[in-house]
Amino acid sequence: MKVMEFFNMNYVKTENSEDYIKIDEIKEDFFVSEYYNSLTKIEKRRYTKKYLDEFLESYKPLRRYYRERIKINGIDYRK
Repeated sequence: MKVMEFFNMNYVKTENSEDYIKIDEIKEDFFVSEYYNSLTKIEKRRYTKKYLDEFLESYKPLRRYYRERIKINGIDYRK
């Protein structure tokens, strides 16, 4: 899982329930990363924004942290 390798290299899980990162920020970081740039053309075609959305929503170890929206201190945040 190349996406998980990237994810584990760039992000740290915290115990603070108010910490979050938007899916769009993860995708932005992925597409400008050295990791993505070192992929072959065939691999780059596979890792589209749609693929990353579906992966983050459905990959079992991440699925329990994924939220379409979250409310922190009365402020509503969306993916």
